[in-house]
Amino acid sequence: MSLAVLLPLVTSGCMTYRVNSLADAPDANPGDRKCERAVPGGTRTGAPDGLCTLRAAVMKSNASVWKDTVEVPGGLYQLTLPVAAGGGHLPITDGVKIQGAGAARTIIDGNHADIVLYVQNEDLELNHVPVQGGNSQAGGGIRLYAGSSEFTNLVIRQNNALTGGGGLYLANGALLKLRRSAIL
Repeated sequence: MSLAVLLPLVTSGCMTYRVNSLADAPDANPGDRKCERAVPGGTRTGAPDGLCTLRAAVMKSNASVWKDTVEVPGGLYQLTLPVAAGGGHLPITDGVKIQGAGAARTIIDGNHADIVLYVQNEDLELNHVPVQGGNSQAGGGIRLYAGSSEFTNLVIRQNNALTGGGGLYLANGALLKLRRSAIL
């Protein structure tokens, strides 16, 4: 098979999910490649089509074998969904690029309940987003457990951890490249 035939096949799997809701709700069906939040009770009955939350978009990316992009417009995205309801931190289990609208406009806030972003086994590319309000044993804001991540124009602020890495914690050989970023 020629490269001209293979390239469209390889790149056609990447998706871009555009967040259009400030709510913190899981995806209704992570395997269907359509970002729609679940409504209370786990069904979509009565839920408006097209509402894509940050959590739902990350779940979609995690269900994909490709490195997808999550576009997050300006707004305060608070992680308020309880762990028992599918909430808590945002786990990154497959490579994803999260693109904010600017460090002063797009904010991901952990609501002081858990880690904000937990990269478990793949890479995270995070651009133009403050990460704040994390609270954990280690790595309150962002915990990089594995992979190779890259942060550009990122501000990590107002996070807490009991044993270390209040804003950022790297473990198990995780690699990080920071560009024009601050950890406060």
